[in-house]
Amino acid sequence: MAYDDDQPADSPRKSRPQPRGLKLLVPIVVIYCFLLLFAWTITCILSHRPLLYHHSTPTWESARELTCASQTTLGVTDSDAAASFSCSQREATKITLSAAVIAATRRWRMTARVINAVMAVATIPFSSFIASRAAVVYAQASGNNRTFNLRKMLAVADRGWWNPFILAQLLSPGGWRRLGSPLLFYAFLICALGSVNWPLQQLFVSEVTTYVESLPSQVMPLLADADITGLSQVQSITTVGDTRASINYATQYDSQPNIWRTPDSVCNSSMSWAYSCERDSVEGGYATYFYDLRGNSTFVSVPVNSATTGIISDHAFRFNTSVVSGEVSEDSYPDTCGGPGSFSASTVANLSDLDASYQIPESANGVMEFKVCALGDSQLFPWNLTRNRQDIAEEAYVYFNSVAMSFLTNGSRTTSWTQRIRANTTAGYFMLPNYMNNYETGPLLERFDLSASHDPENVFVRQEEDMNVLNLNNSHVLGYDYPDPTTVTSPALGPLLTATKALFGPSTFFANRANSTPTLPNITSSSLDACSEPIPFTYLSNTNTGDISWRYDTLKPCASDSNSTYFNDLAAWIGQLFANYDYPQTTSVFTQGAFFANKANLGRASTVQAYRRILFKDDGTPVEIFDIRPWAIALLSVIIGLHMVGLMILALYAGYHPTWTETFDAFAMLRIGVQLAERKDMCAQLPLLGHVR
Repeated sequence: MAYDDDQPADSPRKSRPQPRGLKLLVPIVVIYCFLLLFAWTITCILSHRPLLYHHSTPTWESARELTCASQTTLGVTDSDAAASFSCSQREATKITLSAAVIAATRRWRMTARVINAVMAVATIPFSSFIASRAAVVYAQASGNNRTFNLRKMLAVADRGWWNPFILAQLLSPGGWRRLGSPLLFYAFLICALGSVNWPLQQLFVSEVTTYVESLPSQVMPLLADADITGLSQVQSITTVGDTRASINYATQYDSQPNIWRTPDSVCNSSMSWAYSCERDSVEGGYATYFYDLRGNSTFVSVPVNSATTGIISDHAFRFNTSVVSGEVSEDSYPDTCGGPGSFSASTVANLSDLDASYQIPESANGVMEFKVCALGDSQLFPWNLTRNRQDIAEEAYVYFNSVAMSFLTNGSRTTSWTQRIRANTTAGYFMLPNYMNNYETGPLLERFDLSASHDPENVFVRQEEDMNVLNLNNSHVLGYDYPDPTTVTSPALGPLLTATKALFGPSTFFANRANSTPTLPNITSSSLDACSEPIPFTYLSNTNTGDISWRYDTLKPCASDSNSTYFNDLAAWIGQLFANYDYPQTTSVFTQGAFFANKANLGRASTVQAYRRILFKDDGTPVEIFDIRPWAIALLSVIIGLHMVGLMILALYAGYHPTWTETFDAFAMLRIGVQLAERKDMCAQLPLLGHVR
C-alpha cells in the first residue's frame, strides 16, 4: 500500500481511502454495453423487417412483393389497418406497411446511425479507461508469485495496450519478457475487439433502398395482355391482314420494341439480314431492331421490352419462333400441298416469246414457274388451351423450275431448285422484369404454377371462404371456373402459315403480279412518283452476287402502278430474295414474317375483352434499410459479444478491489517515484527519480 507524499516524513502515515468513483464503474460499463448492443440490435432487425412488434409483421422481402390478394395495412394499432389492393378471385391475406411504420423505420435507422457514430468514437477511450483501472488493481495485488517489475508497471501506465511504440517493443527480441504482462495482453484484446467492430460494420453493413407496398396504394393497370384463351377467339383473316400490313411497311431501321431478349443472348448478329440492338443513352435500355429470333434467346410479347412492373410480379404471354431453310430434292415438294387446309400459290410466265434482244439463255426458253406451299390446316387452331409451355412445328416449300432458275440466274444455274422452310414455335409465359428479379427478364415457364401467379386475371378460383391460394390444383391450369372458350371458325394460325399467306395470299404484291406477261423494256420500278403499293422486304434484296441476273436493279421500296413493270418487279423480287443460290434470303424473309405474324396474333388476342389479362404495375415506396449478410451478422455479433464480456470482466475486477489511486496518471507515477527514491538501496538504480519530498 502506498502513502500520501505531502505529509512530513516524521508524521504518522495513513492509508489512502478507496475512491468513490469506483462504485460507479460497473454501472457505466453496463450503460456502454447497452448502447452498443441496442444499436447493433436495431441494425440487425432493420436489415430483415420493420422495427415493429406484430404477429404478422412482414419481412422486407415479402413487403416488396405485391400479390393479388386481399391486403391489410400494418399499423401501430388495429385501427390503422385498412383495405388495400385486392382481387375478388382470391381470399388470401397480404400485409402491407402503413406510412407511420415507414416513418418509424426511418427514425430507428437514424437513431442507430447516431449511436454507432458516438460509440465508434468512444470505444477506445472508454476501453482504455476501464483497463487503466484494472491495471492499478493488478499492480498492487500482493501475495502471489508473478513478477511485475517497474518496467512492466510503466508499460501499463503508458497504456501500452494501445501505444504503437510499446507494442513495437513487445515484438522485438526480449521485449515481452521486459515489458509484457497478462494484464497488458488482455487489455489489448479488449481494445482490439472494440476497435475492429466499426471498420467491419462499415465493410459489411450498407444502406440500400428497397421498395415496398404501402398506403396510399400506387397500383395501376399497365396494359392488356394476350392470353391463350383470347388467342382462340382471333380469326386468321384479321391476323393475316395485320401481318401483311406490317410486312409491307417494314423498313431496315424500324425499331421493334416487342422483341425481347434474355440477358445472356447476344445483341449483335452476324447474319446479313439481322440488325443490332443500339444502346439508348436516355432510358438505359435497348432500341431493338431485327435480329436472330431463335430458341429462348429472343421472343415476342405484347409488353415492350422496356416494360417493368415495379414490385408486382406479373407473367406475360410470349411467342418465339425459330426458322431454318435449306435445299431439298424436287421430289420433296408436296404434290397436293398437304391437303385441303394447306396454302399454295404460284406464278407462271412463258418466256419463249420474248424478243431476242432480251438475251435469254437457251435453257430459259419455255414456261417459267415459281410456286410456294405451306402445310397445315387453315380451319384448325394449332394450340392447346393451356398456360403450360407448348410447341408446334410447321413446314413450307419454295420451288423454282429449271427455266425459272436459268432465267433468274442468267444461265448460271440450269436445274430446278426446291427449298424447305421449317419453323418451330414455342408459346408460354414469362415473368416481366420487376424489383424482385432485379429487373431481368424471367425464363419461359415449363409449367404454369397457379400458386405462384400473382397477376389479378391469371387465375379464377371458386369463391370459398377457406380457399388457400397456396393449395391451388395445377391440373386446372386455367384456374377454377375459368370460362371455357369455343374456338372460332377460321381461327388464328401458326406464324409460318400466317406469314406465307401474308406474303403470297390474295391482295399481296405477289398475287397482284402473278402470271403477268413479260414485256419490254425489261426494267424494274425505279421511281416512287407513281407508287401503287410497297414491295415487301426490299431491304433484304441483294444484287451483288453472280447468280442474280444483271437485268434488274436493286428493288425500290415501292412498286409502280404500270402494268409494263409487273412481271419485271415480281421476277426481281423472287429472284433477289429466294433464287440467290449462294446467298438466299429465304430464312431471313420467313423469320421476319413469323415475327410479324406472332406480333399480330398477340396484338389481336389482347383486344378480346372476355379473355385478355390485365397486367398491373406498382413502383412501390422507397425505404432506406440496412443490408447485411447472415454470416456477417454472426461474425460481428461474436466480436461485439466478446468485447462486452471482456469489458465487463475488467470492470468487475477493477471495481471489486480497493485501490490507492484511480489510475496510473502522472501524479500517481510521481508518488511512486518519491517512494522509490526514499529507499537508499534504489537511488543508484533510479537516478532520474531524485530525492523528492
